[in-house]
Amino acid sequence: MPASADSFAPYLTSIEEDYRTGRATEHTYRAALQSLLQSLLPGSKATNEPKRVACGAPDYIITSSRGNNTFTLGYVEAKDVGADLEGIERDSNRAEPTTREGKQLKRYRQALPNLVFTDYLEFRWYTDGTRRSIAQLASAGQGTHHRGIRAATERLAAQGGGYI
Repeated sequence: MPASADSFAPYLTSIEEDYRTGRATEHTYRAALQSLLQSLLPGSKATNEPKRVACGAPDYIITSSRGNNTFTLGYVEAKDVGADLEGIERDSNRAEPTTREGKQLKRYRQALPNLVFTDYLEFRWYTDGTRRSIAQLASAGQGTHHRGIRAATERLAAQGGGYI
């Protein structure tokens, strides 16, 4: 099912309200992201703070069940709103990353076949370690930009296939 801009409006409103308090942290936004993920993937379960996997502890695991079988659809690693995702990704591309975040992203990209890396406003999607897409829904400090939501979600839906 294609992503709908209507799914993003309540999400971005929640993120913006929390951000404007000036007291929010990376963890403040997790409930909103969990709800968004589950609304975009009906029948899926987004588990916040799942058990560790061999490469570390991604913030979410997205699963789906069919009968008695549960399948992993992908993982999500979230950083605080406004985090320098480009810089972290650039560091993760080095042979030896120099930052904790760069080392973490390198491990996740090498080990997790389907990963979304986000600051809650920008989403970077990787499959088998390769970035496939970037979607920017809004910018920190500038409020939400609902006019840009539809174009971003349509791009994600068009590129998504069976992935998150």
